[in-house]
Amino acid sequence: MKKMLMVLLPIMLLSGCSSYGWVKDDGNYSNLEKDEFDCELQRAEYEQGRIFDFGETIAGWNMMERCMKLKGYIWGSK
Repeated sequence: MKKMLMVLLPIMLLSGCSSYGWVKDDGNYSNLEKDEFDCELQRAEYEQGRIFDFGETIAGWNMMERCMKLKGYIWGSK
């Protein structure tokens, strides 16, 4: 039973996330890939050369999230 839970739990979590992503209030997604790439690049530059731990990963995600929000996106259901 425990092994089954260890196999099914990650699958359930990943399948639940598949319908979420960056959404723009005005519905204009033409620049989504470019904007997401720009924010990922900023995040990568921030994280370059750092020793990763849980706090640094969260800091990098927060940077990515702020960047996308400044571009007019929210994290939500697509």
